[in-house]
Amino acid sequence: LPHFFQKPHVFGVYNRDIIFEDNIRNVRTTGINAYAWQITKIKMGAHLKYGKVTFNILKLTQHVEDSTIKIRWRIITYP
Repeated sequence: LPHFFQKPHVFGVYNRDIIFEDNIRNVRTTGINAYAWQITKIKMGAHLKYGKVTFNILKLTQHVEDSTIKIRWRIITYP
């Protein structure tokens, strides 16, 4: 994830039933194909709008009780 905007994303490590929750835009994406499309849109949009984009992981937690991984992250942009 630290090289999210610099390198191709590897989708093979995810479960086919992945759920991506974007709490900023209140968007919930379900399934690997929808997730891949959502990630592609985020990456393309950021590169079209900004000169440089970086991705920082703020916190990563694993929740065994519900088989989830939660990541708090920040995108930093430069003109």
